[in-house]
Amino acid sequence: MEEADALSQRIGIMAGGRLQVIGSPQHLKSRHGGGYRVELKGAPETAGGAAALVARLFPSSHLVESHCGHQTFEVEAGAEGGAVKLGAVFRALEAAAAELRLESYALSQTTLEQVFLNIAARQEEQGVAA
Repeated sequence: MEEADALSQRIGIMAGGRLQVIGSPQHLKSRHGGGYRVELKGAPETAGGAAALVARLFPSSHLVESHCGHQTFEVEAGAEGGAVKLGAVFRALEAAAAELRLESYALSQTTLEQVFLNIAARQEEQGVAA
């Protein structure tokens, strides 16, 4: 998927044997990606505090996965009233890093793989409902 993202101008995604969407990688991410991913890696005993920090920074976030102090959250694009203010987010994460014993943190746009999974899941839900 990384190669398709880097090299392609248009991408078509098939699910259930049918073409579901077609467009540029950025268009597909914006329209079907769900927004951003926040990943935190730290001490397992401070995971609750880290989750609370993400909830404060992004009220519409939801936990995608959590294990051994590694947490991944999904944040809807534009759900916080516009563009994500990266400076404020990184300042808050940096300020809390020592207290929450964060080893690393990252904010990234949803990947094409996640776009595909979202589209496939939606197609499967429609197939079950039909």
